[in-house]
Amino acid sequence: MQFYGPAGGWLTNWPPTGTAPPPALPRAVEVTVTLPGKGELKRVFLVSG
Repeated sequence: MQFYGPAGGWLTNWPPTGTAPPPALPRAVEVTVTLPGKGELKRVFLVSG
């Protein structure tokens, strides 16, 4: 799982470390699921415009 930060760029943690106060929501979330025998399924969900 990755999070697209408000300044751009993918982050592995939310909220990002070292931000005060932390942003309310990431701009997008990427979810990757690996299914045995089927491979990798990746989806990106827009959270805020």
